[in-house]
Order: sequence, then structure tokens, then C-alpha cells
Amino acid sequence: MKSKITQALVERGPTPERGKSVLHADTEMRGFYLIVTPTKRSFYVQSLVNGKQVRTKLGDHPSMDAKQARDLARKTLVVDFRAILTPVFHPILTPPVGV
Repeated sequence: MKSKITQALVERGPTPERGKSVLHADTEMRGFYLIVTPTKRSFYVQSLVNGKQVRTKLGDHPSMDAKQARDLARKTLVVDFRAILTPVFHPILTPPVGV
């Protein structure tokens, strides 16, 4: 389900029946998720690492609120994105400087 992850959604969003979970994908930040089970609500980020989807847990409600989770997700996703774009020096594939 796509919706902006807000404190109101975290606190008052529907609780699934026993044995099921609901994943809320944030509409404003790609890769930021809230997973709701009958017993807890957890924040996650998901990104590609070496071509594979990796989901990392940020924390649970109520020890983390939606704003804290969003701020941490933003930092985490930026770090992951920069790691992907960081050029890697390879002696055979990297041309010499000045050529």
C-alpha cells in the first residue's frame, strides 16, 4: 500500500489480522517502508546492493517516531546511493591520467 508515512499512520493505521503483515511504501521517499504486524510497527529502508534487494531495519514504534525514521532513512539511503556511485580504481580498466 502506498501512502506517506506519517505519525498518524503509524499510530492509527489499520492492524492486520493475526499471521499477516501490511507493508506501507512511502510516496515521498523511495525505499522507505513501514511494516505493520498485529504486534508491532517497524521502519525499514530497502535498496539495491550489488544487484540484490536489501532491506534494513531502522527501528520500531514507539521507540522511534515517523520523523526520526524518515530522517534516518534519508541518511541511510543517501549513503547507500553514494556508495554505488563511488568510482572504483581498477588498474586495467581505468585509463592513465592525462591520456
